[in-house]
Amino acid sequence: MHRLAVLAVIAALAAPAIAAAQTPHTPPFAAGHNAVIDDGHPGGWASPQSLAAAVKGNEIMAPIKPDRGWTEEAQRLGAVPPLSIATGRPPQPVQRVGRTGPILMLAVGNEKVLKLFDYGSLGAESRRAHLFDTFLSAIGYYVVRVDEYEDSYHYLISASSGTMTTMLERPAVSPDRARALSWHDSQMIGRTLEVVRITPARATPEKIAWEANQDPDLTYDVAWAPDSQAIMVTETSAKTRQRKTLRLSFKDGAWRP
Repeated sequence: MHRLAVLAVIAALAAPAIAAAQTPHTPPFAAGHNAVIDDGHPGGWASPQSLAAAVKGNEIMAPIKPDRGWTEEAQRLGAVPPLSIATGRPPQPVQRVGRTGPILMLAVGNEKVLKLFDYGSLGAESRRAHLFDTFLSAIGYYVVRVDEYEDSYHYLISASSGTMTTMLERPAVSPDRARALSWHDSQMIGRTLEVVRITPARATPEKIAWEANQDPDLTYDVAWAPDSQAIMVTETSAKTRQRKTLRLSFKDGAWRP
């Protein structure tokens, strides 16, 4: 199979804390990374039943062992509809997603496939595993969770171009389907809001001109306003139970109060 392009892999998100989604990465990039776009279609298993058949049929060869996340992932793969094309005689639906051992495969358009290669053993510092999360059919994007030794984050991937944007959490799509946000809250990275603008080919990060208070006694709820024109941020104090709601709007090139 002819190798067409290689996608750069995002570096670990240890420090400093990330304040915005990473710049989208589109092929081609330099060789030597663990993501590639090839001709063809996804193969391998794409449901719990086909995973069980692969294990029973010894299709997962030593030294590769079934990952502990593959069983749950197979259920999510099975929920993804096939491509709107068919091949073979008699014609059969073409998989949109699939996995063969440590290779997760996602259809890009109708004739190409993005392959994400896992590497490293469980618990190893060099570990990087890609687990399919969901297919956002409303906007035509895949979400893939990336697990590393002490970090996890998500790829938001265009199903039409293969362009990858890194976000800390699974993105929430706005009601008008024009944007998506990610809200992350952890001791290691802190409280971080990320917003991307969605087009069929890429998800482009937008600037955030607001910072959450890092006081551990505060909790936050972050969601899209029903009209998609604002992000509603509700701050609650654990001590006083008082709540404060902030409306972030996109103006002057950034999301701000």
